[in-house]
Amino acid sequence: MTVEAFICVKAAPGNEDELVRQLAEEDSRRPKTFKIKGIKEVYRTTGDWDAVVITQADNLKGISDIEDQILDFETDGKTVGKPVGYVVTDTKVLTRVIKHVGDP
Repeated sequence: MTVEAFICVKAAPGNEDELVRQLAEEDSRRPKTFKIKGIKEVYRTTGDWDAVVITQADNLKGISDIEDQILDFETDGKTVGKPVGYVVTDTKVLTRVIKHVGDP
């Protein structure tokens, strides 16, 4: 069963452009695909959230893994807790199950 999710992402103040840049980064080995497997689209927004990421995975664990990768974004290349250069401050996942023709 395929699961689709909209992940709302909030950036640390001043990191909004860096957030969108990292979300939209392409896989150098596979052009026109995102670096984080499962990301389908990225939208820059205004208001409470700075970006909305449309994702797709085989199950909820896959969606959670994508969210974890987004939460690890940073500006200094080191992942130790939440360093000063941390880009993402919060996420919210809204899931939906995609039904296929013939599914009960």
